[in-house]
Parts: sequence; structure tokens; C-alpha cells
Amino acid sequence: MSRRRNPRREERRKTLILFAIKSAIVLGMVGATGYYSFEAGITLSRQEIATLKEETERLTAASVGHDAEIAQLTGSLDQARRQAADYKARLEQLVPTPMVEKLLSMIGDKLKSGLSPQRIGSFIAAADKPRNCGAAVTKRFVVRTPLSDGGNGWVRFDDIITVTAEGQSARGGGGAPEAWFDPEVPVTVKFAAIGGREEEISGKLPMQHALVLKNEEHRFVIAPGARGFIEIAADRCSFG
Repeated sequence: MSRRRNPRREERRKTLILFAIKSAIVLGMVGATGYYSFEAGITLSRQEIATLKEETERLTAASVGHDAEIAQLTGSLDQARRQAADYKARLEQLVPTPMVEKLLSMIGDKLKSGLSPQRIGSFIAAADKPRNCGAAVTKRFVVRTPLSDGGNGWVRFDDIITVTAEGQSARGGGGAPEAWFDPEVPVTVKFAAIGGREEEISGKLPMQHALVLKNEEHRFVIAPGARGFIEIAADRCSFG
């Protein structure tokens, strides 16, 4: 005769079995989730490592490139410094004397006035050639001042060059200005050639000046004369 089963015990056994099954399922899901999470973490870590490795390689290559560029620039700078020092040394050897500087300035002024470089070159080339000079001629004229228009205030040489002058009034004993010029202060002397060409010089007397017209050089020496007058000596030389 079989033993009768206790319904309550049977129900509790089924409940335990069901609980065990559910627990196994939950544990399996948790395990699977953990596994996949672990795998995902490893994958992300590998990707991040690869990215960091690529960035490190890129930065390393860039650093090498920058070092090469810096080295190239440093070399170029050193070369530029050497060239500058060389140019400076050459310049110091070629610095013109005051007279050469004055001549260069005069040539520049002639070029600005319209004289062609070819004509200037021809005069320079003829400078060491023999010249045929005439006798000097001395004339005098009155210097114009703020108080005098300089009656007889001009002279002409060779019928082609007219010379005039302007100066400052001399001072009398009481400091009042006089009609005649003061030879102790700078004057301005103007040389006007036929055809409209004009040159002027300024400074304290005595002074010298030269004009070249066609193939002749006209030379002037200007000095103070009797009160109110300037004396000017001129000669003319032709290039041989």
C-alpha cells in the first residue's frame, strides 16, 4: 500500500524547483551581461589604445618634423648673419669720402634737373682731358636786400649767363637795418643761362661755382667787394 503524499510538501517542493530554475536563469542572464560588458570594455580599451598609439605616432612624427624645420631655420639664420657681416665689411670698405659724397649729391641734383646720364658721363670722361681756358674777367654788382632792389644788381658773362644776388641788410650802430647787404651772413647767388636754365648757390662769401653749357665750363669765384657790392671773377674753358 503506497504512502500518500503531503500536498503542502509537494507544493513547497515545486516552489523550490521553480525558484531554482528562475535563479539559474537570472544568474545566466547576469553572467551573460557581465561577459558581454567585459568584452565591450576590452574592445573599447583596445580601440582607445590604438587611437592613443596613432596620436602618439603622429605627435612624434610632427615633433621630428618641427625639429628638422627648426634646424633648417637656424641654418638659414646663421647664413643670413654671415652674409650681413660680409656686406657690412664690404660697405665699410666702400664708404665714400665727404668729397665723393658731395660729388654724388651734385650728380643726383643734375639728374633731377633734367641733365641726361649720358651727358654727365661725357663730362666726367672729359675731366682729365686738356682744356683751353680764356682769361678771367672780373665784374661787380649790387646785392639786393629787403631795403634795396639792387640798382645795377646784375652782371652778364659771355652774353649768355646773368648773375644776381640777394642778402640780408647790414645793421647800423643803433641796430637799424641799412640798404646794403651784410657780407658776414650767407647770401644767395643766382646764375641764369639763356634758354631758361637757372642755378643758385647759398652760403657765406667767398664761394665758387661752375656751369657747363654745351662743351664749355664757366667757372666763377664770388667775393665781397666795396660796401653793398659783390665782386665775381669768371673764366671759360672748352674741353679739348
